[in-house]
Amino acid sequence: MSLKYFHIVFMTIASIMTIANGYLFYIEWKSYSETKYLILTILAVVFCIALIFYNNYFLKKISTLDD
Repeated sequence: MSLKYFHIVFMTIASIMTIANGYLFYIEWKSYSETKYLILTILAVVFCIALIFYNNYFLKKISTLDD
């Protein structure tokens, strides 16, 4: 497996895990109404968006290296 494909798989797994954590924090916030869970939910969403942007940046960068 090349580094490119490993990176794509790793970033996909990281994004899925971040979404899952955000969902679990959201459930905890709905159950207990504690501010810390709301903050963690927002951080998980922001981190997931950052991962998506980084993955797009990486794919553009690696496609220029393949040429």
